[in-house]
Amino acid sequence: MGTRKILRGVLMGVFLFGIASCGNPEWMRFSEHENVTSILEDDNFMWIGTKKHGLMRFDRTEEEMKTFTIANSGLPDNNVEVIKKDKKGVLWIGTALGLSKYDNENWEGYDASSSQIPANLVNAVTFEPTGLAWIGTGNGLASFDGKEWKTFQKANSEIPDDLINTLTIDKNNILWIGTGDGLCVYNGKSFAVIDTVKLKLPSKNIKSLIFDREGTLWIGTTAGLVSFDGAKSMIYNTRNGLPDNLVRSVTVDNNNHIWIATTRGVGYFDRNRWSAFRSDNSELMTDRIGIVRADRFGNIWVGTEGKGLYAYRPDGVILVEEN
Repeated sequence: MGTRKILRGVLMGVFLFGIASCGNPEWMRFSEHENVTSILEDDNFMWIGTKKHGLMRFDRTEEEMKTFTIANSGLPDNNVEVIKKDKKGVLWIGTALGLSKYDNENWEGYDASSSQIPANLVNAVTFEPTGLAWIGTGNGLASFDGKEWKTFQKANSEIPDDLINTLTIDKNNILWIGTGDGLCVYNGKSFAVIDTVKLKLPSKNIKSLIFDREGTLWIGTTAGLVSFDGAKSMIYNTRNGLPDNLVRSVTVDNNNHIWIATTRGVGYFDRNRWSAFRSDNSELMTDRIGIVRADRFGNIWVGTEGKGLYAYRPDGVILVEEN
């Protein structure tokens, strides 16, 4: 299955920098050359989606990496765009050539030729509390309840664009849809396009959507970051702290602080000021960051373009529960 043991201090495995008080360094590097597109925490596993190298699973307990590709699994393609887990524990893996479901034993696939999914390119997946899946593709939005597909495109709905980049669901079960040409919501009955001028969106090309612990929506675009608390919005860009205006990914840590992935490093907002981690002031070997994800231990997982996967925690990276 393409398994390799991670050996501490060995170049082919984990790279250690700046040993911290807990025994682990503040930076750890888990691979050398992958272009990382997606990251999912799954108990003691970390799932990592890549361009060209398929799906990787890091066992935090055994410190072992396993790789799934079209050659040894049910993946339809080695270009993984998104990884999500439903309430039954099944992984949903969106690729450039279709959607796969994996329950740790069996694979099930869907593409435009074998199902009603509107396109093979799957960029986003999210779930309602009922288990209904929403899938964002390169040619429209779809819902899937396990039996029936429903497809929504510009031609048959009010969504502003058929390129769906990102999806999230709020506490009121409203679906937020980030497209290549605007933001809209779906309340279970109808769509409504969000006024980009009123929201002060600097770009209609929405790359990332996430709600923080206070319910504020953070919107990553190709021209900056916007926070929206339901009443007022705030724009962040290079003029007031961002390392770059192209915001590819946003995550929220245990302290409700904001981390972003840009092409000029990782941005960090402690609610007072912005700072940045780049190749010239950290252990990152590139400034081109594709994705950031916070885990339950306070680690920030950083997926890069071509330089693999890192984890960062100021007091030392925590891989497993400490006794």
